[in-house]
Amino acid sequence: MTAATVGPETLTTSAEVRERIAAIEREAADLPAQIDAALDAGDTLTAQRLQYQRPRALEHEIAALRQQLATLDAQEQAAREAAAAEWRRRALAGEESADAAECTQLWSQIDALTETAARHRTRVERIAELKWPGDPERQRQEIAARCGGTLLQLVGETLGCWLGRDPRVQWDVDILDRISGAQGDALRRLRQHFVAGLGRAP
Repeated sequence: MTAATVGPETLTTSAEVRERIAAIEREAADLPAQIDAALDAGDTLTAQRLQYQRPRALEHEIAALRQQLATLDAQEQAAREAAAAEWRRRALAGEESADAAECTQLWSQIDALTETAARHRTRVERIAELKWPGDPERQRQEIAARCGGTLLQLVGETLGCWLGRDPRVQWDVDILDRISGAQGDALRRLRQHFVAGLGRAP
């Protein structure tokens, strides 16, 4: 059976062109059977046309379709790449906007933390003066014990390291379970909230 001729200009996608090429190849494979059928029917003219003219016509059509297929493949690949680039651009813009808002919120919280820390320091100084009047050394010890500046410094440095860590390097936070005392407790608390926050970014 001769496949219906479809002009290349009517095929607009690579899938359509591939389907047409497959149909032509099936027709070419069926030509010997068509020739035998024409001969059996005594239709010599049709048999000759199928044997000598139709194969060349099919070869020419396939050649033209393969050229069109190469063009369509290139166009569709370019369209996919453009769509992917546009998606990344929009996604990046969204993430940048969200990150800007989160940075603003982060610094607002740092500002609030700083003010709270300052009020805490002032109150501890008053407590030390009331508790150890006239004894500067004991006042210093009281302030050091209550303010925990060294511990807060450790927490701040650790958080900064986590924020700036290399994503290619495996992040081993289980090591914090080996640290005892107030430092270990503080770092594990930090880990708990930081890890939880990693999964909350929309």
